[in-house]
Amino acid sequence: MFMQENTEFKELTEKELYVLNCFWQAKEPLKVSMISSYLGEKGVCTRDTVRRIINELCGNNIICVADVKKDGKQYVRYYAPTLTKAEYFSQLLVKYHVSMDIIPEFIALKKNIKAEPGQVQLQTVVHELEKIMALLKKRI
Repeated sequence: MFMQENTEFKELTEKELYVLNCFWQAKEPLKVSMISSYLGEKGVCTRDTVRRIINELCGNNIICVADVKKDGKQYVRYYAPTLTKAEYFSQLLVKYHVSMDIIPEFIALKKNIKAEPGQVQLQTVVHELEKIMALLKKRI
C-alpha cells in the first residue's frame, strides 16, 4: 500500500467505507467508473456520490492517484488506498481507546460462536482483528 502521511485520523462514513472496501477487495488501483458501476448495481451509491467520496478521500490522504491511463480519447485516473483495512481499523481502535486485551478474548470466543446464515462472517472479522492486533503491537 501507499504510505499515508501523518494526518489526523478521520473516521469514515458508511458510504466512504463502501468505496474504500472496493479498493481493499480489488487489491489494485481502480477508476471511478469501476467503483460506481459496482456500487450502483448494489444500490449503494450513485456515480456522482462516488465521485464526491473519492474527492473527499483524496483530500484526506486516504486514497491517492496511483496511475493515469489513456482510455479512448481521454485520460483516466486510477486510485489506490494509502492504508490497509487493518491499518484503518487499528487507528479506529486507538481513537476509541480500545484495549488490546479485548482482541485476544474476542478471537478466543470465535471457537464457541457459530455464525448464523446472513450474519457477518465471523472468520473474516477475526482475521482482521488478528491483523489489527499485530499492528498495534508494533506501535507499543
